[in-house]
Amino acid sequence: MNKELFSELNDFTQKGFSLLYPALAELIPMKPSQRKELPHACRELSEYLTTEREMLSRPYWTNPRLLSAYFHYFLMWNLIRLCKLFPQINLGTIPPKCTFADLGSGPLTIPLALFLSRKDLHKKEITFICADIAPQPLQIGRNLFEILRQKLAPECLWKIEIVRAPNHKILRQIHTPVSLITMGNVLNEGDEKKKISTFEQIRHIYDMACQVLDDTGKIFVVEPGTRQGARMIQILRTLVTEEIQELDEFEDVDEEIGEVETSENGWAENAFEDEKEEAPHQIISPCPHAVSCPLTRQFHKQNAWCHFNTETAFIPKELKELSQKAGLDKESVSLSYLYLAKKELAEKLLKQEQSEHKARIISDAFVVPHYKGRARYACHEKGLLLILDSTHLPMGTLCDVRFPAKITRDFKSKAILCMPADSKYKNLKEIEQIQTVTDKKTDTAKQKSLKTQKTSAKNIKKETRTNKNIKQNTDKMIAKNKTTKRNTSLSKEKTKAKRIFNK
Repeated sequence: MNKELFSELNDFTQKGFSLLYPALAELIPMKPSQRKELPHACRELSEYLTTEREMLSRPYWTNPRLLSAYFHYFLMWNLIRLCKLFPQINLGTIPPKCTFADLGSGPLTIPLALFLSRKDLHKKEITFICADIAPQPLQIGRNLFEILRQKLAPECLWKIEIVRAPNHKILRQIHTPVSLITMGNVLNEGDEKKKISTFEQIRHIYDMACQVLDDTGKIFVVEPGTRQGARMIQILRTLVTEEIQELDEFEDVDEEIGEVETSENGWAENAFEDEKEEAPHQIISPCPHAVSCPLTRQFHKQNAWCHFNTETAFIPKELKELSQKAGLDKESVSLSYLYLAKKELAEKLLKQEQSEHKARIISDAFVVPHYKGRARYACHEKGLLLILDSTHLPMGTLCDVRFPAKITRDFKSKAILCMPADSKYKNLKEIEQIQTVTDKKTDTAKQKSLKTQKTSAKNIKKETRTNKNIKQNTDKMIAKNKTTKRNTSLSKEKTKAKRIFNK
């Protein structure tokens, strides 16, 4: 049985979104001139969060323009992607009275998304400890939550506590066992100016989080579906699974996240000092296994990273208009995430999910030469899969697959070829496109053309290199001749001066 990762927004959630912009008009009032400036502020903040990341060192929460831009644009898109994901996340049995901790809470994005998408949790007495270093977004976020609760679900028993503190401090201050720790865009916006690497910062947060969780403790971390966000999730995954990574897999880490601590044999150290001690958590989602990530190599060599896209059928009218004016409109949202649980609980949740031996779709559909239909890449305990005839499986779907009797790999990606369990085809041969004589001639001609182009490119490089060497040698000869002439001239002048002096 296949299970999709994202769901459509239900009526309750859509009603909540219809109340958000009127609530923001009350909490963050704007003059006509400020409203006119809002699209420009959204574009400026987008650049800070993506291409001009060095600007993150400046507290954009203290800038009224950027604060307003975040609430009206970024908060809304973050809520949409999380509200599509949370209904499909199995939180297990939540105690009637418990504590959740949201680190780097900002405007309470994750608590708001849970409120809008998980109506089943409203009857639980949940205390949310929401921590961030900026007090203003926390206060506005709490007021926004109270407005939504009053108008949507006054019976909701949740309690919101806001704390102004960095992540490491709040984790030390929590003395009540926590059932769920959430982090949204926390790892991605870490302090890049610190002397310790991002790897060490993530390890420190994870180790401290493990200490405050109760017996049913779970951790949910979500980042943007960008290369940078996926890299942060990948680092956390290596810590959770206690993977020992070869250094060449982190070859570009020095520039991006600092150096990884290594042992004498040149391998990266485990997350936990005691090699015999098992990692306290197990991955529930999205990974359908706990073995080495098949995208680790592709991350560097083929520019691939683990993220999930989903189309947005529902977009609030105000958000759509603002996005278009800012030139930041989108038809889909993306994210990278990791959901963990303590080992014993994880085994129960995985049985409920029935994810054993299943594959997770991790790409859009694309054409594979010589095969019918479209294919998608997928993550599996056997490694990277290329699932043929899988157009009907949306990105993120957890699905059953069928393998051929003889393992066949894709020439380009080295992924194992297979098909969905519900495919109408019995084997790979039935999916193969029969090549005509013309097709074969065309393929041969293409291969010859590519070979000629490669040879031509090599010859051009070789010729360029030769010309460069000739020019360098010529320049050296000219410089040498100039030096010789200069020395000869100086020698003559010295001789002439001696003669005059002797006379």
